Amino acid sequence: MFLELVDNLRDELTQVYNRRYLDFVFPQELKKIRRYGGQFSVLYIDLDDFNLINNLYGHREGDRLLYEFAQFLAKSLRETDSVIRLSGDEFIVILTHTPASNAKAVCERIINELKKKDFKNSKLSCSIGVVEVPTNGTDWHTIFSRLELALFKAKKSGKGTYYVLQEKDAVSPIIPAPVISGRKKELAWLLERINNSEVSLIAVSGAPGVGKSSLIKEALKNLRDTLVVIAKSSIDESSGPFSPFRTILKKIKEFDYFAFKEAFEALDETEKAALGLLYPELGYIPENVDRYKFYDAYVKLISILSDRQKIVAFIDDIHLADSTTLELLYYLLHADLKKIKFVIAFRKEDHENKGFEKFYSHVTRERLIEELQLKELSQAEAFDLIETILQRKCSENLKERLYEKCGGNPYFLEETIKEFFKHEIIYLDGENWNIKADFRDHVPESLQNILTERLKRFQSEKLLEIMACLGNEFNLKILELVTQTNLGEIFDTIDKLIRSGILVERNVDTFAFKEGLTREMILSQLNEPRKRFIHRNILSVLEKHAEVLKIPEEKLAYHAYYAGEKEKVKKYSLNAARKCKKFYAYEEAKKYYKWFLENEDDLHKVKETTIEYADLLLLTGDISVAIDELNSYLLRFGEDAAILDKLAEAYSKSGKFYEAVESIEKAIKIEPKNIYFLRKAWLLLYAEKIREALNILEEFKKREKELTEQERAYYYNTFALLLMEEEEYEEAEKYFKRALELREKLGNERGVANIHLNLGTLYANHGLYVQALEEYEKAKETYDAIGDKRGMLTAIHNYSDTLRYLRRYEEAIKGLENAIKIARQI
Repeated sequence: MFLELVDNLRDELTQVYNRRYLDFVFPQELKKIRRYGGQFSVLYIDLDDFNLINNLYGHREGDRLLYEFAQFLAKSLRETDSVIRLSGDEFIVILTHTPASNAKAVCERIINELKKKDFKNSKLSCSIGVVEVPTNGTDWHTIFSRLELALFKAKKSGKGTYYVLQEKDAVSPIIPAPVISGRKKELAWLLERINNSEVSLIAVSGAPGVGKSSLIKEALKNLRDTLVVIAKSSIDESSGPFSPFRTILKKIKEFDYFAFKEAFEALDETEKAALGLLYPELGYIPENVDRYKFYDAYVKLISILSDRQKIVAFIDDIHLADSTTLELLYYLLHADLKKIKFVIAFRKEDHENKGFEKFYSHVTRERLIEELQLKELSQAEAFDLIETILQRKCSENLKERLYEKCGGNPYFLEETIKEFFKHEIIYLDGENWNIKADFRDHVPESLQNILTERLKRFQSEKLLEIMACLGNEFNLKILELVTQTNLGEIFDTIDKLIRSGILVERNVDTFAFKEGLTREMILSQLNEPRKRFIHRNILSVLEKHAEVLKIPEEKLAYHAYYAGEKEKVKKYSLNAARKCKKFYAYEEAKKYYKWFLENEDDLHKVKETTIEYADLLLLTGDISVAIDELNSYLLRFGEDAAILDKLAEAYSKSGKFYEAVESIEKAIKIEPKNIYFLRKAWLLLYAEKIREALNILEEFKKREKELTEQERAYYYNTFALLLMEEEEYEEAEKYFKRALELREKLGNERGVANIHLNLGTLYANHGLYVQALEEYEKAKETYDAIGDKRGMLTAIHNYSDTLRYLRRYEEAIKGLENAIKIARQI
């Protein structure tokens, strides 16, 4: 059975390990560095241009080279290192006890030796991405996303190179985004109509930024045996009449000068003269030539050209076209041209251009047009587009915030993501993009003109200012109370705003801004005194009717903050933070904690809240932010034992045990509490200073009876860990069980689970695998009961790892698969 398992972990072609082996080896290496400290490195190796070998010499030759390369790789490394074939020509190498600084020499050796090696008349080169663990994460998905970035950078700098991932590295957004995101049906419709429709005019309409032009251009890329020309309408008077049609002929002429010249020469002299407007060197249309002579000449010329090759002409922003351009287009649509299609894009909204309204009315009534009304993306499609732009998974909070700001408008999403990335409002947190809890909202400059134009009709509408200050979503009753305006007048304004695409109705008495950016634009145009005045009035009304309207403290804290009411910010924001934390709304909780700390001056309250806030940051994995906040407190108020103790905890969670020891020693100097000495002993164990840890614990052994139950439990657990390190298993078991008994008595469930985990490790190390499984099972059940997914992950992994020693391989693999699922969840 064991041999079967080994075979299952071997790649059949190359005889190195396969990707299933990663599930075993990666957690094992993590366990080693957690116990003994240090780092290891992971290499992601990709053979350069290997697909050319398969194409030129066939897959049999390709397979031979893959086998020889894998063997070369294995011989180039130590026996303790692991070579894993990930897929195709991609390999993973795990270098044990090797920091990134040492991994560089390994990469250089592989690349240089590969240059010298002759694979039976074939030469190979490879690119390598390098990531250090735990510096860049501690779960495989995070590490692999980092490896992909490192390999990308290696390939970008040239073939046969390596790149070690740096802390400053970040994934950049892809802008413009691939148009296909969320638009597959629309793209298929458009291509089918361009290729097969009986009518000559295909239109895509929609709101600004919805992606009309991008969709059309994507469709045009997919056309075969077709000359595509693109022109744009403009309200710029200097461009002159018929501007798009001048551009169309100019581009056809540039594409094939001789064909154009031949077609032009086929016109008679009066037709050539009539086309003078499009060619200034020929002069303008003579006064005695009717405009229809010009239209007929244009039709004849374009007909000759399209007979030679099918033409698709795209005219963007046709709603801006002058009446003469629209009249010529209308004339061309009646000319029965078989081999030319006109594709147009226009905004679907109230138009000031009456000429376009008239044109659109005629072609619609006469069925000369097929139109695709492009809607905004659904929430699911917008979420997909966001992750396409950012090239990674994104937190739900980030996607929801972007959707709230931009709706399903692709251009708004692109520009906002670009702005957020530029100002570091979004950041890569492990393998996911996340958004800062508190940041200053502003409208990207690129969108301001669009939004200003949309709001122009409502510049004098004070009601709109109050709606914007109330929030992205607002209640009709609250709006009535704040404005002291009758409902009839409010409904009239809301109806206009809905028709203009500014507001949407959520339900009978709740309305919202269709795109949060519109609201932000309104707020940006308010000066600070006016904004504070409105928020102060809103806060006053909400406080007065808080019980009846059931106003949550979060809303009161929000208006107090923007009203500049310092005392009321303190009154509401801390409770709001604690409430959000209780309901797992962690990002919102962080914002309210920050607001409270910005406004509170009382030293005792600031200390308590800073520790609360740091606990939340540690819970959500924002360890570096927690360290910054705690250090900020120390700079502002001076050294404090409780803050230093929390700082030691934060450093230990980031693997910086020496910094953690330094912090706890400072805490001890200020306040020599037993629990601080015990924490120091625990930290010294992980900093591999066993003798110093033992000295502290021996002192506590002499005065064990003086300790509180909580302190004794901590002492027993730490002493047991030390004994386990010294392989004194029976004594370690005795102390673990004492710690367990006390923690059960104190009701410390997470502490109880930790002891079961430690006992499991003790038994496994001592070869008592059945007892180890029992302890891991108890740990898993306890972690599950309190919802500690990270604890569950460790317990399940350890349980599965132990099953291997009992040769229960299938159960072990199932357990590891379950652990992977949990790892993905968190």
